[in-house]
Amino acid sequence: MRMRHPSDSRKAWKLTALKIIILLSIPLGLAAWIDAESTLVTPIDDGKRQATEIAIGKIVSAVQIYRLHTGSLPGQLEALQTDPGIEGWRGPYVRDLIDFYGDPYQYTIEDELFMVSSHAGGDEEGPIIKRVSLNVFEDASSP
Repeated sequence: MRMRHPSDSRKAWKLTALKIIILLSIPLGLAAWIDAESTLVTPIDDGKRQATEIAIGKIVSAVQIYRLHTGSLPGQLEALQTDPGIEGWRGPYVRDLIDFYGDPYQYTIEDELFMVSSHAGGDEEGPIIKRVSLNVFEDASSP
């Protein structure tokens, strides 16, 4: 009968401990990777939202300049890019009418205001809407 050497049992224990560490590190590593992915996506989404808000501000400015040049609001946003045949048009006023989510900006005219908006990709914070009063365009010298 062969006697085991004490170092053999230590080797077996080290091998078992190594297996346990490897088996535990796989799910823990996967969980950490998933958590890191979710925190990386949030700043990208926030950046898209902020970029879309800035772009809406630029479109609002373009609508205002269009009105100053032509004396009327554009009937649709495309009139900011291509000449609609209106006297005074000096565009193009904007380059892109697609938001950072890949959707077209929305434009509506109501009573005393116009609105430019984005669905913002349907994110949790909801659409981005900029309402502008038409009264800011009125001539200060008119009665």
